[in-house]
Amino acid sequence: MIIIFFIYCDILILAYTVPPAKLEAIYPQGLRVSIPDDGFTLFAFRGNLNEEMDGLEAGQWARDITKVKNGRWTFKDKNAKLKIGDKIYFWTYVIKNGLGYRHDNGEWTVTEFVNEDGSPAITDGQETPPPSVTTEQYTTKPGPTSGPVPTCMQSQTAVLGRNSICKGELIFSEEFDKTNIRELSNWNLEVKFPQEPMHWFDWNEGMQSSGIRVEVRAKLPSGSWLLPEIALEPLVTVFGNIYYESGLIRIAFAKGNDIYAKKLYGGPVLSDSEPYRTYLMKEKIGMENWHRDFHNYSLVWKPDGIQLHVDGELYGTIDPGVGFYSSAMQQGVQHSSLWVKGSVMAPLDKMFYMTLGLRVGGIHDFADVHEKPWRNKNNKAMVNFWNAKDTWFPTWYDADMKIDYVRIYAL
Repeated sequence: MIIIFFIYCDILILAYTVPPAKLEAIYPQGLRVSIPDDGFTLFAFRGNLNEEMDGLEAGQWARDITKVKNGRWTFKDKNAKLKIGDKIYFWTYVIKNGLGYRHDNGEWTVTEFVNEDGSPAITDGQETPPPSVTTEQYTTKPGPTSGPVPTCMQSQTAVLGRNSICKGELIFSEEFDKTNIRELSNWNLEVKFPQEPMHWFDWNEGMQSSGIRVEVRAKLPSGSWLLPEIALEPLVTVFGNIYYESGLIRIAFAKGNDIYAKKLYGGPVLSDSEPYRTYLMKEKIGMENWHRDFHNYSLVWKPDGIQLHVDGELYGTIDPGVGFYSSAMQQGVQHSSLWVKGSVMAPLDKMFYMTLGLRVGGIHDFADVHEKPWRNKNNKAMVNFWNAKDTWFPTWYDADMKIDYVRIYAL
């Protein structure tokens, strides 16, 4: 997988040293880890107790902190049971100005306990003497603050401007904490009317299927005939752009009408017409409508297939078999002959970018049922839809698609 930073590639080579973490053993139990704020948008802590980290593994503690408090980014485990002499192995990660930086190979030994306010705790009637070094000091094995380390398991993922990527590394994050939409420099805002009206929010980077995990925490829109799109689209439509010849991968898709909103869909779209348009889509029936609350929608995209998750549960696997062209040919998809010379994942083996979109209506996603105010093949479909606004507009009381974060990891 290749990430291309079209605008900011010159920034990627700049060095930045992550501030040292302050680790504290809380009395009677608990662990607190913090770093001072330096304009970060995310702080991540990964650690093990009395067991060395296996490269950049998640570890016993794996938490992403998205809000700063009192000038510090703080992770706390209230249930951690520590004792004098325990050793914590860890690494930290921050996002600053849209770029990620690590501090690797951290080690810290418990030498005292502190109260919640940070003052030395009294245990067994004795005040624990202060350690010979401050709690903000810890040892690190020699190694760079970014890039590969001796224990790094190399990922096939590549980022322009960096030498290498480790497996499991967070390579992109957007927390959407800006108040002005124009400050979201990683994205392009588009309002367009192609064959179907859409409102698109594009991540202006490209990626390829050599192993990534995309996580999006979102609340889908509610309202008749609304269609959210959390998807990957081809950066360059190598095979064509009219009939989905170059493909599209839906990470989360659920219709806004209450009657349909318990059905979540995800997967590739490789044709504009049935039966192959939805042939590869996977479905998850919810206990309630998906737009009722925030959910974590996740896609694992590998060179030999795709997995779909929601709230940590696997609900769909797409196996290309000998190649998507084979099943497509059997379903009469003529343009599938273009994929034969590619990999088994063709056309999903090219550069893709991420889109967050909201559209309404269209001629493919809603069957011509009685209550629908337009017919898909009617040349006045858009006019008929608009003339029925008194029936659908009142249902748009919660029509926003709300995105908490987007995170992309290397596999």
